[in-house]
Amino acid sequence: MSSVGDVFPPDQILAYAEQIADALTYAHDQGISHGNVKAENVMFSEDCTLKLTDFSSQSSMSSDLEAFGKVLYEMATGRLPFPGATVPPIETFRNDLPAAFTQIVTRLIDHERKDCYKDSRNVLADLRSSSPTQMMTLIRTIVPAGGTSSIPAAPGFSEGRLLASRFRIERFIARGGMGDVFEAEDLELHERVALKTVRPEIAGAAHAMERFKREIQLARKVTHPNVCRIFDLFHDTLGSENITFLTMELLNGETLHQRLLRNGRMTISEALPIIRQMAAGLAAAHRAGVIHRDFKSSNVMLIPEDADGSKFRVVVTDFGLARPALAQEPMETLSQPGDVLGTPAYMAPEQLENGEITPAADLYAFGVVMYEMIAGTLPFNGESAFAVAVKRLQGPPPSPRKYVPELNPVWEAGILRCLARHPADRFSNIDEVINGLTGETTIARSAASRSEALAAGARRRFPLTIGVVLVLVLLAGWLMIRNRLAPAEFKSRRSVAVLGFKNLTGQADAAWLSTGLADMLTTELGAGEKLRAIPGENVARMSAELSLPESGSFGSDTLVRIRNYLGADVIIYGSYVALNGTPAKIRMDLRLQDAVQGNLLATISEEGYAADLLMLVSRSGAALREKLGVGKLEPQQAEVGHAALPATPEAARFYTEGLEKLRVFDASGARTALEKAVTEDGRHALARAALATAWSMLGYAMKAREQSKIALDISTKLGREDQLVVEGRAREAALEWRQAVEVYRALFRFFPDNFDYGLRLADAQTSAGEAKDGLATIEALRKFPPPDRDSPRIDVAEARAAGALSDFRRQEILAARAAAKGRERGAKLLVAGARLLEGSALAHLGDLGPARAAFEEAKELYVTANDRWDAANASTNLAYVVMQSGDLTRAQTIFQQSLTTYRELGDRKGEAAALTSIGTVFRDRGDFSGAKGLHEQALAIRREIGDRSGEAMSRNNLANILSLMGDSKAAREMYQLALPVFQEIGDRNSVATVLSNLGDLVSDEGDLLRARELYEQSRAIFKDLGNQTSLAHELSRLGDIDLINGDPGAARRKHEDALSLRKQLGEKPGVAENQLALAQISLHEGDAASAEAAAKAAAAEFAGANRPDDEASAMAVLARSLLIREKYAECAQAIQRAEDLSRKSSDRSVRLSVAITAASIGAARGDTAKSLKDLEHIIREARGARLIQLEFEARLASAEIEIASGRFQAAQLGLDALETEALKRGYKYIADRAAAARKKIPGSRA
Repeated sequence: MSSVGDVFPPDQILAYAEQIADALTYAHDQGISHGNVKAENVMFSEDCTLKLTDFSSQSSMSSDLEAFGKVLYEMATGRLPFPGATVPPIETFRNDLPAAFTQIVTRLIDHERKDCYKDSRNVLADLRSSSPTQMMTLIRTIVPAGGTSSIPAAPGFSEGRLLASRFRIERFIARGGMGDVFEAEDLELHERVALKTVRPEIAGAAHAMERFKREIQLARKVTHPNVCRIFDLFHDTLGSENITFLTMELLNGETLHQRLLRNGRMTISEALPIIRQMAAGLAAAHRAGVIHRDFKSSNVMLIPEDADGSKFRVVVTDFGLARPALAQEPMETLSQPGDVLGTPAYMAPEQLENGEITPAADLYAFGVVMYEMIAGTLPFNGESAFAVAVKRLQGPPPSPRKYVPELNPVWEAGILRCLARHPADRFSNIDEVINGLTGETTIARSAASRSEALAAGARRRFPLTIGVVLVLVLLAGWLMIRNRLAPAEFKSRRSVAVLGFKNLTGQADAAWLSTGLADMLTTELGAGEKLRAIPGENVARMSAELSLPESGSFGSDTLVRIRNYLGADVIIYGSYVALNGTPAKIRMDLRLQDAVQGNLLATISEEGYAADLLMLVSRSGAALREKLGVGKLEPQQAEVGHAALPATPEAARFYTEGLEKLRVFDASGARTALEKAVTEDGRHALARAALATAWSMLGYAMKAREQSKIALDISTKLGREDQLVVEGRAREAALEWRQAVEVYRALFRFFPDNFDYGLRLADAQTSAGEAKDGLATIEALRKFPPPDRDSPRIDVAEARAAGALSDFRRQEILAARAAAKGRERGAKLLVAGARLLEGSALAHLGDLGPARAAFEEAKELYVTANDRWDAANASTNLAYVVMQSGDLTRAQTIFQQSLTTYRELGDRKGEAAALTSIGTVFRDRGDFSGAKGLHEQALAIRREIGDRSGEAMSRNNLANILSLMGDSKAAREMYQLALPVFQEIGDRNSVATVLSNLGDLVSDEGDLLRARELYEQSRAIFKDLGNQTSLAHELSRLGDIDLINGDPGAARRKHEDALSLRKQLGEKPGVAENQLALAQISLHEGDAASAEAAAKAAAAEFAGANRPDDEASAMAVLARSLLIREKYAECAQAIQRAEDLSRKSSDRSVRLSVAITAASIGAARGDTAKSLKDLEHIIREARGARLIQLEFEARLASAEIEIASGRFQAAQLGLDALETEALKRGYKYIADRAAAARKKIPGSRA
């Protein structure tokens, strides 16, 4: 540690010593020892005050004092005292320090002295009294009279002064940590610039100048309108003194800090435009690999862009602390007075602890600035910078709602997430912050399934369709069951379930009150957040599944079932009767029963006017709250609770009827009722959110988004929990899963005892493509106390996440476990959902029989429950397995039945999915024209309902059909129309699928370089997503390219990696695909025996899985290996089987490939003329279809037959041309075989 020279000057040593002692005293008073006091853990702030970092609790406070003495000794002498040796007095090295100070250092270092220090408070007191005269001198030096800067003045420039023969000083602007800032005129470019000088003592220090140059290099990497532009570094002289300065963009405005001091806190509408631009600037820096490290409101300039100053260009300035994002260097230590090393009020905990600095540190500072803008104060306050730092390390910040009670909960959650103690708990990047606050970027996950690929050949394009995995999204609505307890670290609120009320009136027009009063009372009890009111949809599902009796009380067995299902501590039930009269009245008789002990806690009767249900419910709720011991609602809480209820009895009736229909998946009926509800009460946010759900279920994405937006806009008067619930449902209805994740993360954070919100978060994470994060959430849920941690819904959620990560064996086990638990609890619909997941996993694993049984059971359970919608979904999945088993007629019949059901239910999205499925049947029959027509119908529906993701899926599927029809140009255009939509909405899985399909297309056309690029892009995305199944597919494709390029070694490695992956996943058909590829490689390497064994194994698996195209390909490779091994009888049988299968194939590539092998074998039997004629036809067809590889293979086979029949000249000419063309196009695999064949011609050149 050194100053600019060897040691620090006396005044600075005294000032710094007091600050360090003050920090230690504060820490010790809090019961905290530092444990590692040394120069490297002492840092400067912008105003030259010091801070201690890197605390540890592993040592005593007395060791802190001795270490502090060594730091002072080092500051004074430039060296550390040598351990075990006599320490030379400070006076040996200098005599300009007060004797009292040197005595303090000695008493700190020498712990054997009787008067050695034991208490940091004594050290601090002695330091403060050691030299008051010198302290006053220091203060006068650091803070000039009337000045605002604490930095010693650099040489001043008079107005008009010319620097570097180019820059004329116009005026002084400000003083910063590195030097002064002036406005100057650039005489060469004739524009005003800001000119920033470097203080002479810093310019003379090599490390400081190195850092200053780094500031320029880093800042110049970032070119963005919201980042201050740095121009260049210059030098000049003033007398005998060298001057160093840089020029930058001149910003005429004020800092954000100044604006906040003048006008106070901002509203969200005022803050958001500024926050967007700040985020854009920081994001640009992060993309350039730069971390700011000192982001704060005083480093944000607001440049007015209009006359009234209402619009600003926001500019992030001062990258003087910036570091490369990947640099591993530690933070600067106490080595240069005045170094700006971050501002404590804005620094992330890892900066204070001297930890690894990543872009997450800027996200933390960004959160502090947002907090400052919205709340009008910083999140942490204290008497000193060190006090603030200790608070930050000891606990979370207070919510900004402390200062702004009406703050939108999403903003509250977003700001607090930025301020998370650990970097991993913050947003992953700055863009996510804005998306989380505004939800503007619609990042939808399609319900696409890869199930068609289970039955596809090795070269079949990936489809995007609604298939096996469709049920994973549809199940989400049934998984949201609230349970009782929270993890041990959280205090759980008492949970209450309102089970509904018996209609004693017997009048049909009063039946809606059973559900209506229960839902309204649930809302009333949830107000104030002192009770956990279990949602009505969970109660409705339980009632349907458990077939609860209408009873005056519940026995112990029934209570156990209710409690296990809902996790309720208390249940409320009873009856109501409509009383005749004018005006009409309603009487409610309520029973309050302990669900744990079974005893009846209270009975309550309330009576009120039918026209004023709100008052009746409020009085009932107040009586129940009193019995439950949670007290009355405050007036503001009551107002918030009432805002969640419909305004009129008619609105309440229609809303209730809509909810009842939604709960039985009658989306069309729900839409009709809910439209009447919002007509009666257009300001009821919950009704708008429910209507959005209904539109979403019917497939009308645009209408769902419209209602979702209205619901969000009018939800501001709701309580925090209801606001977030409304937004969560709105995001789900619009398939905006990334935004849903942030909403449910906020809910789970604010209400950590709410098991249901944890499940919703995990489900949203899986749907958003963040299944790994979903598994982490599920792991947290498994730490809840029983019965929650044993809930089968956790197993269902984990099975969904496992499936999203292609871990189908794990998905199967978890789904089976959930189904078993559901049977034990009598939860029939949960069993049905679990069996759908289990069937999906089994289908992916190639176990078609068990998969079929699972789907059939799920369908029957849904039919029994009169759940037509889910029954249709189960049937769709069943039909896919039937289709994979080869029964296309039966599959089409089931798909047609599902189509009829979807049309009767008014589900346009389901209708499009069913048409897509029927199109797949037509494709497998070879009726490409019919398949094309069905996919076009699906596309038209998806356009009509505004389903952009579905449109892109249909375009991908049409491209697959067009490719099979030989129209590669039209296919490419369709893929290219689908791709940007998936990119825009953030569906990365589908992006990778389309890229892979494009790779297949250009590979068939012979553009191998482009194909490799596309496969690599697809592989990288699938790897990042954790999609192991698709990753194995892309590895196989890349292995195929390696073989074509003439590198069988690389091809073998990739196929073996894919094989290993598929074996781990248990994907038997996938394993067979790689075995077939390895057989082909073995043939190329001359190992016919290995090729025979691998091809036999692959053919057997394909036959068992009813994949005739793949079986035909495997039998053809087997026939080649048998021919080489002179097993002629077996060879004849194998090629006959391959031909029989290929004649039924709709895939031209399969037919032509088998025909080439059959011609070669036919010639070997002696039928040369027919074989050559057949190959001529194959060459023409392949060339016309632009199937380059097959054309080359046919030409090579023709030449080899000509050699065998003695037609050497024709063979020579053909092979010469083939080798040249193959090499030119990158088909070295074929060029090498052509060269090898030519060597068989007598007298041919090598």
